[in-house]
Amino acid sequence: MKELAYQTFKFGGPGGVLLQLMLLAVVSWLASFIAGAVNNGRIASMINVSATFISLTLVANLAWKAIQAVATIAGF
Repeated sequence: MKELAYQTFKFGGPGGVLLQLMLLAVVSWLASFIAGAVNNGRIASMINVSATFISLTLVANLAWKAIQAVATIAGF
């Protein structure tokens, strides 16, 4: 069980990406909240857009790894 948890939540694994996405969400929300509190709405919007693109990149990278793993198993 310990090995399964390690393989799932290690850096670069599917669980690791989940942890990265949660951390990104918290940090970007906090930074956006602070930027909005000091009347920098444009910076808050840029933080939100950057977090969205980073999230999409993380998910796309994970999907590509999954496609490669399936292709390797299938023998392509």
